[in-house]
Amino acid sequence: MKNRFMLAIAAFAGTCCAANGQIIISEVVSGPLAGGNPKFVEIFNASATRTITLGSETKFRAYFNGATSGFTIFDFGGNSGNNNVTLLPGTTFTVAGSSNGGQTVWNATYRANSPNFYYGSGLGNGNDSYTIEINGVISDIYGVVGPNADANGNPGTTGAAVPAVWGYSNGYAKRKVNVCAPRAVFLASEWTVSGVDALKAGATSDTGGVWTLNVQNNTTPNTHSSVCAAGNDCNGNGISDTTEIARNPALDCNRNGVLDSCEIASGSARDCNANGILDECEIAANPSRDCDRNGILDTCEIATNDCNNNGILDRCDIAAGTSADVNANGVPDSCEPFLFDCNGNLTEDTTDIANGTSHDCNHNNIPDECELNDGRLVDANLNGTADSCEGAYVGECDFNATVQPSPFGIRTGPNGLAFLNIEGANNNTFASYGGLRFNLAAMKTQFDTAYGAGQWSVTSAYLYLMQANAGFTAGGQVEIVWTNNDSQDFNDAANPEVTFYANYLTDYTDAAQVTQYTFTRGIDSPGHGGGDGTIESYKIADLSGNAGMNFVKGELNSGTGNLTLLLHELDPGVAATYAGKTNFSWRGPTLVVFAAASGNPCPACAADYNQDGGVDGGDIGAFFPDWEASSSCADINQDGGIDGGDVEAFFSVWENGGC
Repeated sequence: MKNRFMLAIAAFAGTCCAANGQIIISEVVSGPLAGGNPKFVEIFNASATRTITLGSETKFRAYFNGATSGFTIFDFGGNSGNNNVTLLPGTTFTVAGSSNGGQTVWNATYRANSPNFYYGSGLGNGNDSYTIEINGVISDIYGVVGPNADANGNPGTTGAAVPAVWGYSNGYAKRKVNVCAPRAVFLASEWTVSGVDALKAGATSDTGGVWTLNVQNNTTPNTHSSVCAAGNDCNGNGISDTTEIARNPALDCNRNGVLDSCEIASGSARDCNANGILDECEIAANPSRDCDRNGILDTCEIATNDCNNNGILDRCDIAAGTSADVNANGVPDSCEPFLFDCNGNLTEDTTDIANGTSHDCNHNNIPDECELNDGRLVDANLNGTADSCEGAYVGECDFNATVQPSPFGIRTGPNGLAFLNIEGANNNTFASYGGLRFNLAAMKTQFDTAYGAGQWSVTSAYLYLMQANAGFTAGGQVEIVWTNNDSQDFNDAANPEVTFYANYLTDYTDAAQVTQYTFTRGIDSPGHGGGDGTIESYKIADLSGNAGMNFVKGELNSGTGNLTLLLHELDPGVAATYAGKTNFSWRGPTLVVFAAASGNPCPACAADYNQDGGVDGGDIGAFFPDWEASSSCADINQDGGIDGGDVEAFFSVWENGGC
């Protein structure tokens, strides 16, 4: 009772006189790096003479998000007494957070300077207060317990929790060197608080390790400067520090009562250029020496952060506008041989296009081959020209479904829309077919606008697919099937029991095969790992085709309702995976439709085979796929057959520039 009474008096007075009454919180950090790390709290024995053991009476606690009840971070009396910590005079005990990669960030930032204890859950994120509590009574505190701190850090009664003068998000707070006793009520004047986002100074990201350097140079885990010992002689020269500083104030340039040489030697202050002067003092005397205001002299960073050798840190160069950074990657453009070279041919994209070595049919200053490579543009007929630039309708499916055996049914989001899987019966519960649905309204509007309402007919159509997650695939036969069963609900939000793999034949009694193909995992290529983004394109309608193609063409020509296509296994071992509508990297299943004016779906002039009004290489690219597919339009000499005579007839008019 007597001890508790004495603690209560001490708490009221703002100091504590118990046996461990010189144990204080000396540093608080919530960093800007991955996962909000590093996060740590440093506890310090401010006594100059007493070794103090923290035991069962002592707990280190946190009050999160304005809470009025604390959460124990470390119980010094826990673990059957094995958590007892003995601190020699002037030594520290540091608790760091390990969640969200905290330990990895710590090791990368502080290397061998490890904390004493890793706490597995999150520590404070900038608005959470910490306490040292003895027998349930607060002995020392950082911040204010409870919600609604006002501008002075005092608790209020309304509004959200705002840490005000003690906020440390992406920043830090350090106990001043002359604080020698704990305080149960937060006093801002005892702390140096960096302010919110101080450790982000100098950059919008950690590009070039800016934030990492800020953390390294502005936080000091396991080290705390203190002048609590009377007659302190930090450099051991037999003269008290106060006497030395009084004789020569220049020995303490930051006026904190600690000899600069001792701060440098202990690592609690930085002297990056090793000239014996604290960096903070050099910067204070001439702020221009720290252009990005990150507390580090530019001369200490410039060796690895001045790519154009103009004597200015790259990030300051860019911020001042003395160097451009068009692609916003933190590197002055003058240091990069090519700003935009998406096809990797060592020619700037705009120059590539201007020289005619790359096409840009949609006039967005990006070479078409780059957009064709990742699905932003589509070349379903494989003639080297983007389909949309040839007047084709190009539209992703309205939704796609992966349908598995009961009781799984429709695969739900997000994967239900992000991926489309076709797997054979050998894959057991993963066996599935794919469903696609395309609303034809936008296609009809486009062709009505181009040719006049109802004055057009389809000449060809394709299903364009991009492989995804090919590491989980297996080759085999797949068929593309048409069905008029547009009412079968395989939306990813549907009841899983509505339809499933085992019911395929009875659910779609009118199913007609359009085409079949052998699924093959894609080959590794630059920008496309095997199968990831590999392009597949299949003709699903033509001027003449099988029954399934004719059903597809008929629906397309109607321009109404939905076109429903199914991808179904013909091989029990096949496992084909395609990007779905909401895939993270690749275009989802896409319908590509070519049309021409009604009454003459074939080109009026064979030389302008793609009917774009000109005679050029695009016409050759359009003619040969039709010729190889024996399309009726490729019968240029009109002898009723598709053979070499048609090639000769085509080039005869093409070389003459027209008909």
